[in-house]
Amino acid sequence: MEAEQGLARAPKTVAEPAQALRNAAVSVFFRGSYRKVLATVIAAGATLQEAEDAVSDAMQAVLQAWGRIESPLAYARRAGSGASTRSGSVAGRTSRSASTCCPTTTAALTPP
Repeated sequence: MEAEQGLARAPKTVAEPAQALRNAAVSVFFRGSYRKVLATVIAAGATLQEAEDAVSDAMQAVLQAWGRIESPLAYARRAGSGASTRSGSVAGRTSRSASTCCPTTTAALTPP
């Protein structure tokens, strides 16, 4: 029955088990790290949509660099934060945020 469903199929090449192991490791990493990286990017000032886009790009970068990087989580956080700030929207929003969203705070901090 397993053979009918394709679960008991033998590897076609020697590299196939290594690829399956890599895919499993990447999958475990992705499931365990997505929210952590998303939180990092949001904490850096991105909106949820910007953060999701940045994390998607970051996870793609991790996948491409897998096996050459020592800390995939740190790599993903750095790539995600970099992607969100490169878009320009986070940098522009944070530089304007004190004056546009909190005028009373800005006025309170201005010396007399």
